Amino acid sequence: MVALQFLASFVGGFFAVLLALWIDRKRLPNLDIRPSEEAHLDVTYPAHHMGHGGERWKYFSVAVRNEPLPKPFSWIPRQPAENCRATISFFKLGEDFPLFVMLGRWASTPEVAYLPNGHQIVKVTHPDPVTIAPGNREILNVVAKHENDREAYGWNNDSYLHEWRTLKAKLDPGNYIVKIDISTQNGVSFSQKCSLRISDRIDDTYLK
Repeated sequence: MVALQFLASFVGGFFAVLLALWIDRKRLPNLDIRPSEEAHLDVTYPAHHMGHGGERWKYFSVAVRNEPLPKPFSWIPRQPAENCRATISFFKLGEDFPLFVMLGRWASTPEVAYLPNGHQIVKVTHPDPVTIAPGNREILNVVAKHENDREAYGWNNDSYLHEWRTLKAKLDPGNYIVKIDISTQNGVSFSQKCSLRISDRIDDTYLK
């Protein structure tokens, strides 16, 4: 009888530990990374904005959402994705070696153009991270294209220091693969690949 009680206690404790580990795992952030029409914006800046007044630039971005747990597990609180940092790699379609890799810029973070000069370089080399609560999302910038340019440019904090056209991030018309890697302070990372088409015309350029 004592042996049976010990065995039942052992088995119950074992499954309790497994359940606790499973819940801890489920609580980790789960980031969904995808291009979104609402993340692709046409912007005409006012005349005071770095001399680009009246120009039409289109920005191609991805929405990054921390997915809440689905039913019937919605009672388990998902962790916020803490201090998310992004790296974006650009590949010519069919090639394995990236054309360039850049640090990602979150659209909700301060624009470098409005920071004091001493802080601009810091934000280029160390872009601000974001924390994404469960059910919330952040927009990650990827590419910008001027309506009169054939080429587009990778867009991040460095762009503000190069009149929005960073030469090392130049993308000529053609087809590309964009790989987005996001790390979190929670100890989990996420990756997603997207197709990028750069066309002569701004309206025929897309990220999907």
